Amino acid sequence: PFSALSRVRVQRLFIEDPGVIAPCWFSRRSIDTFHVLAQTLRIIVLIILAPIYIYIPHSVYVQISNFASSSWAFELTSTPDAVLTAAPGGGSGVYAPTGFTPQWLLMVEIVDGTIALVKQVRWSEEIRNKGYTALS
Repeated sequence: PFSALSRVRVQRLFIEDPGVIAPCWFSRRSIDTFHVLAQTLRIIVLIILAPIYIYIPHSVYVQISNFASSSWAFELTSTPDAVLTAAPGGGSGVYAPTGFTPQWLLMVEIVDGTIALVKQVRWSEEIRNKGYTALS
């Protein structure tokens, strides 16, 4: 098991073979002036952050990754006006009326905390009189 240690070359953590681009933030080529400094900083940051990283749940990592890779240009140009307002007298939020009459609604029935039925229905006065929440 220790025979591999005789072939370990620690200097390859700091200086790559010719033509290999390093995984550091700046001076990525071994011929660059600050290459060894960049590699040293990278290794120090990795050693400091590694204990923190192992305690991050995978679901948090996925959320951060999705957030960072989303198409922000489209999202920022098409953000709708908010319709959620503060509830009168505190408590949970309520949806402000917008004056918009929908053509179709998604009807969802929840029974014992689980979704029992989902179907699309055409807008009618009967639905309006029963009351509904429309999200756009």
